Amino acid sequence: MSTSDVQDAEQRLEALAPGYAELARRVAARIARRDPGGVRTSVAFARVVERSRLDLGAPIASRLPGVRLVKGTVRALIRWYLRWIDDQINGLVRALLVAHDAVAARVETLEERAGRTGEQVRALEGRVERLERAQSACDQ
Repeated sequence: MSTSDVQDAEQRLEALAPGYAELARRVAARIARRDPGGVRTSVAFARVVERSRLDLGAPIASRLPGVRLVKGTVRALIRWYLRWIDDQINGLVRALLVAHDAVAARVETLEERAGRTGEQVRALEGRVERLERAQSACDQ
């Protein structure tokens, strides 16, 4: 698709739905800012949650006689401690998820404000240009 085809399509879209193309550009830019590396942070944190559980069933298989029994006994004796560690890790993960959600919400708010501010700056620049042209026309 050539540049003129894109421009024609944008003009037709603007005629049908004024402002829609600009809205689509802003949304696409916002998505690009939120997902710069191709992996959404929510997906990355979901992976953290998946991996946060400890496997308490340590392997006890052995070819040596009696070692299986010793390993099973040790596993049973320390299971309570491993559960406590697992609970601590999961508490940390939950706290990180809450922090992530708060930071993500704040970043999204700031990105929206920055987008609006950029639009306002562009509008003001256009207004200043028009005023300067009007002023220079009056001066002549």
